[in-house]
Amino acid sequence: MTDADRDREMERLAGELSTTLADLRDELDRASEPPRGPLGLPRPPTPGEVLRFTDELAIPAVIAILEANIRALEAFQGALRLARAGDEVRGRSREARARTETLSRGALDRLDDALVDLQGALEGRPENSEASTLLDDARALRTEIDDRLREAERRSDRGSPARDDRDDRGRDPWDLDEDSESGADEGVTIDVDAELDSIHDAIDEENERNGGRDGNDDNDEDQ
Repeated sequence: MTDADRDREMERLAGELSTTLADLRDELDRASEPPRGPLGLPRPPTPGEVLRFTDELAIPAVIAILEANIRALEAFQGALRLARAGDEVRGRSREARARTETLSRGALDRLDDALVDLQGALEGRPENSEASTLLDDARALRTEIDDRLREAERRSDRGSPARDDRDDRGRDPWDLDEDSESGADEGVTIDVDAELDSIHDAIDEENERNGGRDGNDDNDEDQ
């Protein structure tokens, strides 16, 4: 399998996980609506529903994390497409791809925590087979993407010379350390939205360049 084939497969998996998380978010939104009576009007909660209130408090936070993961996965897909755009943008695409893979690794770690919290919240609610199925699907896709990322890292390690910088394995990619001139290390939190915006900008620029090139080619043919 070529690198392009691996990129397409990773893009497909990321797309499936993004869709699954969006479906799970929508299902949670529906499940979090206030209880209603036979006529569809809101009704007071039952004692059992009151007891489940504490677990339900975790669901809005989980939904927010799911939305953040959806944005990260969409940017990851865009970076993979950018990586195949052509030799003229290869340096930039590698940079965008590496940055997005780092964000995706951190997003996967936080997605694990969100899915665990969600499992606990669902256990305290009436059975929701749709949400449970989507939860299982998200876990399976998350594991497969993680396996592919690890495989890509192993290939990169085999094909690259030994690095002299610090070994970043085992560190949280969302909280990178940066050496100051005095030699002291200070924690730096990545601005996730800014990183994703940067990647989207690179993709938009490449799309505009390709569009302009196509237009020039058409003019040449007319002449």
